[in-house]
Amino acid sequence: ANVVFLIAGADKAKAFRETVEGEFEPEVYPSQLVRFAKGKVLFLVDEAAAQLISPKTIKANGSEIQNQKVTGI
Repeated sequence: ANVVFLIAGADKAKAFRETVEGEFEPEVYPSQLVRFAKGKVLFLVDEAAAQLISPKTIKANGSEIQNQKVTGI
């Protein structure tokens, strides 16, 4: 299955970091279960929500970073 997360705002930064970098605690962060997804997982994240993510994590997962401003929403 393919999974898409849309994450926005500084108040989501800690939960996003725990989802992709934290100790596996799905009872606290159920979104960590995507680590076992057999499809693609796409995180659409604004700069504020991504502020705590390590650049090493991004490179290790083969992720592509695109910094685009979205207006009119």
